[in-house]
Amino acid sequence: MFLLFTPAHNERDNVEGLVRCVRESRLRPDRWVVIDDRSTDGTGQAFLDAAGDLPIEVVPSGTRGGYMGFRIAEVLQAGQRAAGDLDGVDYIGILDADIRVGPDYFARLAAVLDVAPGIASGALCSEDQGQWRVEPGQRVDLPRGGLRLVSGEVFRAVGGFARSRAWDSVMTVQARLRGYRVQLLPELLAASVRPTDSREADESGWASRGRRAWNLGQPGWQVLVRAAGITAGGRATEARALLRGYLDERGGERIADADVRAYYREQRPREWWASVKGRLGRPNPHRYLAARRVADAELEGAL
Repeated sequence: MFLLFTPAHNERDNVEGLVRCVRESRLRPDRWVVIDDRSTDGTGQAFLDAAGDLPIEVVPSGTRGGYMGFRIAEVLQAGQRAAGDLDGVDYIGILDADIRVGPDYFARLAAVLDVAPGIASGALCSEDQGQWRVEPGQRVDLPRGGLRLVSGEVFRAVGGFARSRAWDSVMTVQARLRGYRVQLLPELLAASVRPTDSREADESGWASRGRRAWNLGQPGWQVLVRAAGITAGGRATEARALLRGYLDERGGERIADADVRAYYREQRPREWWASVKGRLGRPNPHRYLAARRVADAELEGAL
């Protein structure tokens, strides 16, 4: 059984394209739960009108507060509660309303998870000045949040969606700590109708990253190191915003899972060191994908 979650806030204009992708998928969801996050443009009804024979249900998120913070985790948790008992579910997918995938996308991820249970996603592309590009900052061992497929076994083992400013990072770490494989398939591409990287390219986005770093349990020295690297790259304004977000959040809520906090405190520096050695020609399991142009043919079926 394949259960698909889609969080949606004022996504009426994206509904038709998303429904088309799901309808054309070789691996269709047996149940599709759309969590309508206080939309004011008729998003929920638009999904119901467009769904046709798809097994879709629209549930309210019940969230409060602003868009950032813990809200996306709360939205997904509302979907998980609505889904109920997940025993017998083989795959759980998360597909954001602004993502488009090809017909083979979920089938290929499922084939990977059948070999090694875990979490998998493709790589995300966005359009920049009329040209599709692989978005920067994607790591081969960090599956994307809004286009991932999770083995049912793994989802149940980690307890589903954690309350966090970075629910996807938490789920990935929890799965890795339990010995499951987490991976991003560089050759399997999905398209975003909105450039996801640009959402956090301004000062408020970098401040949000600082708040997430606090929530995940990263020590201050790690944030300082990252800020220094950003400054060295000529982005001092973003570095200051990162530090400001982290400092503003001090004393705030941290992820409840102590093992996740320990991972970010102890294992993250080792990942950085492996990346440094990777630049010197050593194997790097944490390597970043190269940002590159993508031919339209590579996204065939997704658009």
